[in-house]
Amino acid sequence: MNFTITSSDPLVFRDGRPFGDPGHVHGGALRWPWPSTISGLIRTRLGEQRSKNYFTGPDKEKNIEAVRRIHCTCLPLWRKAFDQEWQPVFPAPADAFCFQESDQNTNELNIIPYAYQAADETGGTDLNLAHWMLPVREVNTKPAKSTPDLWFKEAFFHWLEHGKSAKRRWQSDNLGLSLPQLELRIHTAISSETGTADHGRLFSSQGIRLESGGMAEAPGYFAIGIQATGIEKSDHPQGACHLGGERRVAMIEQTRPFLPSCPDWLDNKQYLRLILATPGKFGGWIPNWLMPDATGKFKTHPQSGVDVRLRSAHVERWQAVSGWDFENKRPKALTKLVPAGSVYMIELKKSRQSRLLAENLWGQSLNDDPDGFGLTFIGNISL
Repeated sequence: MNFTITSSDPLVFRDGRPFGDPGHVHGGALRWPWPSTISGLIRTRLGEQRSKNYFTGPDKEKNIEAVRRIHCTCLPLWRKAFDQEWQPVFPAPADAFCFQESDQNTNELNIIPYAYQAADETGGTDLNLAHWMLPVREVNTKPAKSTPDLWFKEAFFHWLEHGKSAKRRWQSDNLGLSLPQLELRIHTAISSETGTADHGRLFSSQGIRLESGGMAEAPGYFAIGIQATGIEKSDHPQGACHLGGERRVAMIEQTRPFLPSCPDWLDNKQYLRLILATPGKFGGWIPNWLMPDATGKFKTHPQSGVDVRLRSAHVERWQAVSGWDFENKRPKALTKLVPAGSVYMIELKKSRQSRLLAENLWGQSLNDDPDGFGLTFIGNISL
């Protein structure tokens, strides 16, 4: 089943780090929720609909295991007006180098792919990996300061299919959008004794409005798109709910399928690109089944049985996620995430199996994560 979450309130999302940590006076505010936040909302809502004491009664352990079998896949959706259909938007690929020339319009971007060359002892890396390829830029310039966080479907799919942009120069508003901007609010504590404002005890919160329309963008509306599997016929998550910090009101509505299907141009490919549409929760910078080693041997994808090996990667700086464990009533340990948009270049041992691998990975988690981390799309590449 497919749903959207929308809200007219500024929604507050945090990475789970507590207030007061050095450099995080706003509690690690986020401009888009983690997949686990949305999965937790859906599971909790359905459990409470099934039974009033679903999570507290004598069968709570069995019930918790039951709702964990509900898997959610999340993507940002966008539309320009209320009467238009929702369209998915995708994180900017990390292997797309965006820059501006000195004589260009400030809103115009040059977008080029990286080239790749074999790494050797003088290649500028201390990775002791066989068959590793180093990404190389054809221009020696700084990246553009302001680029879209999200690409429209047409631009993203052209990049997947051809390994390059449809054109070298883009206007920012034709390429994609920025994530919703944070909105700052100042609050004051309320005295439990007097019921009035407690003088001098101010704190702030930052939330996002699900709207677009920055300086270089067309105005429009965001939604959180959810594809849920494992839902029972009697489950109906639609309706008003509380989402994120400070329990802001949001609305869940059923919608048409929005995840694109696996394309037909992934047959007989020796090399492929795996692009993360949601952050990857791997316990490191890559899933264990794909971790390269000094021998350069092929590894087997668990679901399809296809043998592949990693040849190169574009991984941005890690992101932190934590939270509260409602089952065990304690804080969760901090986990490092691979950011959305990160890219892995892989080589297949048998090119005729590329379609089998693509069908098993397309729109799925790269490490079979039940919360929706590591959502993967696949593109062509020539090495």
